Amino acid sequence: GEKTYECNEPGCERKYTSISSLKVHRRIHTNEKPYKCAELGCNGVFRSLYFLRLHCKKLNHNGYSYTKYNN
Repeated sequence: GEKTYECNEPGCERKYTSISSLKVHRRIHTNEKPYKCAELGCNGVFRSLYFLRLHCKKLNHNGYSYTKYNN
């Protein structure tokens, strides 16, 4: 598809096919990490559910439960 959603951060030329992908990308610039691992004792926080799932799989954390929060 056509990449119609463009990042408006100065110097960034990234474009996306969906608004949701652009929202995740913008978190790189804002350092927002709204997904927190729910594993007891883990302090992992991530900018997307995708990265949280990779984290859980890599560390063998139980399931993909998470807490979405505003930091």
